Amino acid sequence: MLGNWVTDHLDRDGTDYPFRRIDSLLQQADVRFANLEAPIGTGDSLSRYDKTYTFTLPSSYRQVLKHSRLDIAGLANNHIMDYGVRLADSTVYYLKELGIRSVGYGLNRREASQPVVLPGNPSVAFLAYSMTFPREFWATDSTAGTAYPFESDFIPRVTAADSLADFTIVSFHWGSENSDSTKKYQQVFARRAIDAGADLVVGHHPHIWQGIENYKGRLIAYSLGNFCFGSFSPTALRSGLLEIEIGEDTVRAAKIHPLNVKNVDVRFQPRLMTARQADSFFTHLRTISSRFDSTSTIQIHPDGNLSWDRE
Repeated sequence: MLGNWVTDHLDRDGTDYPFRRIDSLLQQADVRFANLEAPIGTGDSLSRYDKTYTFTLPSSYRQVLKHSRLDIAGLANNHIMDYGVRLADSTVYYLKELGIRSVGYGLNRREASQPVVLPGNPSVAFLAYSMTFPREFWATDSTAGTAYPFESDFIPRVTAADSLADFTIVSFHWGSENSDSTKKYQQVFARRAIDAGADLVVGHHPHIWQGIENYKGRLIAYSLGNFCFGSFSPTALRSGLLEIEIGEDTVRAAKIHPLNVKNVDVRFQPRLMTARQADSFFTHLRTISSRFDSTSTIQIHPDGNLSWDRE
């Protein structure tokens, strides 16, 4: 979420400022995905949804996203509709202008649930769903909004996406903010997605990391925490980039790059943790990941590499 206080730094330090400390890491990836939490454009009081927090990124600052090196932006969340359909649509437009594909939002339920497929060897399909309120943000058959995993079409959508690509990633906006504990429905839907053909499930919304799980040899990262987020949260202090190496229908290797996102210190410029910070972060992540069934254990090594049983 690159609005709020972030824009002061963009004015003073340049539009590459938020990603300057980790650009070399971002460059190494073939494909980059993130959840985009703020619509791009100028909001007004008439279109603003009546809720505690509403976000925007003024369109004059949109070049900041070019420096993120994003290929895919997930729009299925509880903020993309903060200022209605007009700003949500403008977000899709501006992202396309920047060469960034978007997933999880559409003019109706069918469109919002469409996968984005990146060709290649292997090819990769992305689906994105929001399970957060307000309910009015969810797309229907006749109204625009975010994709919600309705029972009637969620499983067929994932299976269809899996038939279009070698590797399928499903993203969920879900869970409780500032809680490292997952809710039961998160595990239910993550596992359903994998049973339907997903090869990787990633989540966000809690702003902090939740546990990681191995289900049938597939990874589930329930919450990836914040990345570059324009707030001075007292709880969202530690995070990490999840890097995966994929082959056809499998994750060959995975690693977490631990990030310091304590904005009082880093001023909206995420950076790799010190060794001591990383050790504490991984210790905590092992603890919360151990809450899952022992058969689903993932080993988190001191360097951030992950290992697990491949069924």
